[in-house]
Amino acid sequence: MTVIKSLFLAVGTNCILCGDIELARQCASCANYFKAFIEDIFQQSRSMSLETDKNIELSMADEHTLVRYFQKHIPCTCLDGKYKEVKSVKKLGWCGNPQCKIPDRMAERSGMAFCDRCKRVNYCSRKCQKVHWRAGHKEQCEEMRDIRKAYEKSSQKSS
Repeated sequence: MTVIKSLFLAVGTNCILCGDIELARQCASCANYFKAFIEDIFQQSRSMSLETDKNIELSMADEHTLVRYFQKHIPCTCLDGKYKEVKSVKKLGWCGNPQCKIPDRMAERSGMAFCDRCKRVNYCSRKCQKVHWRAGHKEQCEEMRDIRKAYEKSSQKSS
């Protein structure tokens, strides 16, 4: 599984350098999935549940976010020049409200907020957060918060 994750990171890095952002997004999402899968199997954590939103966000990420993701997960410095190019690109985040009206549910990340309880879902506005809370996030929120706390607790024990 680690080899598969590394393969997605290598191919995604190459895609960034060649300008194929769409394939880089898919590679980042897959690499993140396998990272969580490895943690679940070998470290007996429950990070898969925590990474779902991250996978969705990576599958639609802006170039700045993608370059930074790959840069953090590869051992070489081949993306340092590319990062300098895209550093000024505004970072976008994915609104967790399925009924969000903005295009592709993507908004500037600096204006977004996490759910205060579970800390897993981003929203572009307070209005979207309220709509999603009533539409079903309320039921999922408690479970996600418990999973996050258990994951953090198990991470602290293994350190």
